[in-house]
Amino acid sequence: MEAMTISDPIVRKALDVIQLNGWRLREMLYKWSADRIRGAVPDDKLHDADEPRSAITHADIMVHTAVVEAFADELVTIIAEEGIVEKPNARYRIVLDDLDGTYNASRGVLGRSAVSLAIDEQVGGAFLPLAGMWYNPYFDEAVVGVRGCGVWYRCEGKEMPVGRIESPVTLSRSRIITGSTGATNDPRSKMWNLPLSILAGKIPAPLNYESSVVSLVDVALSRAEGFVIAGNKAWDLWSARTIFRELGIPYAFFTECWRR
Repeated sequence: MEAMTISDPIVRKALDVIQLNGWRLREMLYKWSADRIRGAVPDDKLHDADEPRSAITHADIMVHTAVVEAFADELVTIIAEEGIVEKPNARYRIVLDDLDGTYNASRGVLGRSAVSLAIDEQVGGAFLPLAGMWYNPYFDEAVVGVRGCGVWYRCEGKEMPVGRIESPVTLSRSRIITGSTGATNDPRSKMWNLPLSILAGKIPAPLNYESSVVSLVDVALSRAEGFVIAGNKAWDLWSARTIFRELGIPYAFFTECWRR
């Protein structure tokens, strides 16, 4: 198979940033989980609305800050749960889910969470999806889809194509999800100190739209009244191999590509 690389500089930069800080996030959550096991975080504290969120929120802020700093000198607007950094005349817009699968992470299910990021590009005065990426630091796995280029799998420093996009028009639909994740139904799941169940009421009904980026990471984006809901199924799509199945790529094909 002909070797391909992710050549778009902003896509590669974003991937490098979330991969580096995904590792840092993993170490932070490992320590928190170990403290739980040792009893440093009593079980009854898990039912306190603030206690489980302390380590999780710190991890969220760390990833968010790293992405903001990485693009500080560029015309890139960043939208995330931790806040919005808006740049006038921005060419790109990044939508970040600092910790995709927060509910799992806050309950110690560390292998089923990730860092998810989507990039929109301004084309003709409108923002169009450019790329979507999903990085699981526990398995050091990333899957990246780039508009008009293809889909790549990145693991342990290796990078390989796992799908080629023939036409942006025929790509998978990106799902806009509100109120469909396990975390959404948890009253302790918050965004800007408001329960997601309340915020979901401010968002138009769930719908699908033709996207020029494969919905690899289920970064389902809905924007209304200044709020962003980042729906996800990180606890289902906890491995890139599962995503291959979602994309209809035979596992045997993946194995053969990896050997090459």
